[in-house]
Amino acid sequence: MSTEPVAKVHVHHGFEPALGEWVAGLLRTALPGREIVTWASEQELRTGIGDVEVLLAFRPPRGMWSGARRLRLIQMMGAGVDALLPAPDLPPQVQVTNARGLHGVQMSEFALAMMLALAKRIPRALEQQRAHLWKLYG
Repeated sequence: MSTEPVAKVHVHHGFEPALGEWVAGLLRTALPGREIVTWASEQELRTGIGDVEVLLAFRPPRGMWSGARRLRLIQMMGAGVDALLPAPDLPPQVQVTNARGLHGVQMSEFALAMMLALAKRIPRALEQQRAHLWKLYG
């Protein structure tokens, strides 16, 4: 059994702080006993980056990685890493991962649902419903 302390997970959404809190709540449920820290602002992240080992981020700020002395992993919330890279100041030991494929089934279902909605003119039907109209054509 390892005696190495379990790393805190730091969460920074970078676009919508409320979404960062929502993600942190999901992590607290999925990882009971693991400390989850949420940073709502870029300044909080920049100030504390020296203590971060694991960062879950959507759109992290650029130009702050040289101070990331303990950082081992950046898990991006999206499918790409273009919000992070290039990052020439990122220490070489940091692994960068993404969530590619995580929402594949849901996105394909959504695309099919939208195609069917457009083919069956659902947006038009909803507009007519709000206007208390019913016209088959026009």
